[in-house]
Amino acid sequence: MEEGKELTDLEKAIQAEELNKQIVAEINSLKPFAEELKVYITGTDKNFYEYLAQEKYNYTQHGAMYYGIKQKAEGKWLASAFACLKEIQEKKLFDMQCLWHAEKITIPNVDASIDFMTYKDDLLNCPYLDPITDEDIEIYQQYLKSNNYELDAGEDIYRRIFSSFERLREAYNGDDDEEGINIPEWYDFHNGRTGKGVYMTFPDVRGEKEMFYQRLGADVEEVIKQEKAKTKDKEAAIIPTPINKKPDLQLHDKSVISFFVNTFEDKKTQNIYRKQSKMFDYLENEEYDYYEMLGILSQHCEIWPIEDHYDWREALNKCLERYSKSKITEALPLAYNQYKMYKEMGIPFEKDSNYDNNYIVDIIKGRILAGRKCNNEPEDFDF
Repeated sequence: MEEGKELTDLEKAIQAEELNKQIVAEINSLKPFAEELKVYITGTDKNFYEYLAQEKYNYTQHGAMYYGIKQKAEGKWLASAFACLKEIQEKKLFDMQCLWHAEKITIPNVDASIDFMTYKDDLLNCPYLDPITDEDIEIYQQYLKSNNYELDAGEDIYRRIFSSFERLREAYNGDDDEEGINIPEWYDFHNGRTGKGVYMTFPDVRGEKEMFYQRLGADVEEVIKQEKAKTKDKEAAIIPTPINKKPDLQLHDKSVISFFVNTFEDKKTQNIYRKQSKMFDYLENEEYDYYEMLGILSQHCEIWPIEDHYDWREALNKCLERYSKSKITEALPLAYNQYKMYKEMGIPFEKDSNYDNNYIVDIIKGRILAGRKCNNEPEDFDF
């Protein structure tokens, strides 16, 4: 067989059988082992040899796989701990935005508020944030032990930092009329320990200036857009475009897929499709989440108590929350040590996403500059 070539199922079966025979031969050659078996009922030793051979085959061939599964599970908590580090830096960035918007500080390479978006996926590498300190970790550990801790809050980092900066500020000051925006628990906890909640009350001086220029710039864009539309209409009048009245084919509409399967496929394929559809419906069902919870809890050997509750699903959910908090608490010092090592060695952290935000930054900054020009002011950000 060529090196690196993947084995066929038949070749795998033959290899497994040969290895199993080899293991049986090795066990049979162990005389002290045979002597040990004499105290047991005659005849059972043969079955035991075969069983032991199978077990040895399993742990020698699949042990690495099972260890990898365990390592992956442990890696989940380390990743969650790193999300905590990002949440620490997220709050620092929010505080810095409050100060910058109030024109109490300036930041190198931050000309407009949209520039904060540059590091939305790269918080641990953000050059104008102070590095995480022992004090930061101590406060966050207190937060982990509190009843206010939000599990998986790191998933909302993008929404909280950028698209909702103003909304969060307004919600804190009671000015936001829309529902769905809440101050993150970590923000409240951190403000209670540091007194930085006052930052949210600072006026948004810079934001109001930017909005003035953005509106002027948007008006300029609208004029240009209308001129282009007129030119396009003139061209369309010369060469009329045929109107396509056919409906769009909805790729993700299950009824459409079902129609094609039931109309053009054979009975066997139709049956397979129905069974598979039921399985996917089950995976999308809310109850499947509870099987996932059990899967997470059963990956580890610890015995974890579950509290009484009239709804077993809620009891399971609370149990998983407490378990997750304990594992993240254990992993946080390790994540922090790795963070410090990376910082000392000058190793950059991996970005959360390779999505390029520069085009959005360029559009907004270009609109501000267009507004400045429209207002007969220099095309710069010195305002």
